[in-house]
Amino acid sequence: PLGGQRRALSMSASRSDVDAMLARLYAQETNAPLVAVVTAGGGSAAGGWLTSVPGASRCVLEVSVPYLKAALTEYMGYEPAKFCDAGTALDMGKMALRRAKCLWLAEHDGDPASLADQTFMGLSATASLATTRQKRGAHTAWVAVCTDHGHTLYQLELDKSAQRPRQVEDVLVSRLVLRALAEAAGLEVDHAFASKGLAEAEALPQGHHQQGQTDLQDLLHSEPEVKLPSCENVLVVAASGSTENPAAATSVDKITFATMPNYRPSPRTIIYPGSFNPLHHGHLNLVKFAQDHQVSKGLPRPRVVFELSVANADKAPLSLQTVTERLDQFGRHNEQDYRAVVVTRAPLFVEKARMFPNSVFVIGADTARRIVDKKYYGHNDMEMAAALGAIRDQGCSFFVGGRQDGDEFLTIDKILQQIDLPESLSAIFDGPRSEEFRVDVSSTELRA
Repeated sequence: PLGGQRRALSMSASRSDVDAMLARLYAQETNAPLVAVVTAGGGSAAGGWLTSVPGASRCVLEVSVPYLKAALTEYMGYEPAKFCDAGTALDMGKMALRRAKCLWLAEHDGDPASLADQTFMGLSATASLATTRQKRGAHTAWVAVCTDHGHTLYQLELDKSAQRPRQVEDVLVSRLVLRALAEAAGLEVDHAFASKGLAEAEALPQGHHQQGQTDLQDLLHSEPEVKLPSCENVLVVAASGSTENPAAATSVDKITFATMPNYRPSPRTIIYPGSFNPLHHGHLNLVKFAQDHQVSKGLPRPRVVFELSVANADKAPLSLQTVTERLDQFGRHNEQDYRAVVVTRAPLFVEKARMFPNSVFVIGADTARRIVDKKYYGHNDMEMAAALGAIRDQGCSFFVGGRQDGDEFLTIDKILQQIDLPESLSAIFDGPRSEEFRVDVSSTELRA
């Protein structure tokens, strides 16, 4: 009808309030979120609006419109039972949140520290709207906004008897998408904006918020055989800290978690596995020495990533409280370049090497001695050679810091002198002599 076409033109043209809201969002100094957007079946105008206002690059990372069923299935990684319902909207939002973090990491050369002090959001909409044929079902839309700490869900039920053109219905869904984003970012959305275009009989959608299980809880509570096909799930963590008051406690709410099924650090990255109970200056001094060692060989100064495995070959898995307390430490110290952590369920170095190929593992001499101790391989030389060979074949090596062992200061040179390893395997071990680097402190002593 002609009236419907006029309404469509009017709704499309009158978007000054949309531009004003987005300008407020992009102008935020500290709270502007980094958002990935996905819409299917409706709400597609939101993407154009988001990217047409100056300052969008401060906030918008990606806008996806998987329209074909196969496209949405590919985006989600599975085929939803229903393409327009609350569960699908939530799963789309969670995937968008994950993509936001993955894209940000990719933009920053895989540096986990780039996640710190950032707010990530996944924004989604799935809808069933007017089309060229009469629909039996309702014209409805579900909008979800997902963050690290939960999600908010909205439902918009449209009055079919209003006989609006599809363009008008899409605009209404798109306005709800922007409203959801603005409210999640802490902006006040007035009633005029929220209700614009709705018929008298249509209810104003209300956001229903629910705290969600964090990626860290998912990793801790999952069964290893379920969560770790090929040990490929890595939780990349960045702790935000205060350089003015590094001793201040860091809330877990200030730690950004990003589940990365295929996280790959840049080549020659230093990975420092440990329990960090507690993190102390010896850890930081050793990784700095390992960095200097690579530079002395003419290599670029490498990035450092600490690794905390929640599963241990010899101990019970760590609890949520224990892990968060360990992670808090990385936001308290003053060394901003040493706050990147990955949390895994990979207690064995063969698994770690597969997860982090072409990396340098920084370890203590006591750990190195266990790595080359035949008793951990059933006293089987071939088993030990196979394990070390698998680590070497992933392009990985070890940088071994010395440790006091009774009256002797143990170094990697002394350890290798006590065993018979082929040169091709002993070559993956390197480290300082005692006179080059020495820190006579351990986490065990600090806990005592």
